[in-house]
Amino acid sequence: MRSIKRKFLIIEEQNDRNNLGWSSYTCFAKATKYQGFSRRAIRDWFYKLVDIEDYPKEEANQIVRFLHELSNRREDNTSESHLSSQKDLKEKVET
Repeated sequence: MRSIKRKFLIIEEQNDRNNLGWSSYTCFAKATKYQGFSRRAIRDWFYKLVDIEDYPKEEANQIVRFLHELSNRREDNTSESHLSSQKDLKEKVET
């Protein structure tokens, strides 16, 4: 089972060991990128793992939305919703 917390802790440990100086937000973004996590899972773990000092509180919803999109992108930088809309467009053109 994929675990945001497990991935986050591994990245945070590497960050500390290599003195990269990444914030908890950056570690969290790296842990969720291309992993296909649900928005709910990202939101729940975001509030548990990311230091509140690492982001403006009033922007939390926008950040979670962005992280969900990042998580559900493919490594070729396309999202599943983008691929679906391209498929729909192609079907309309062919008919």
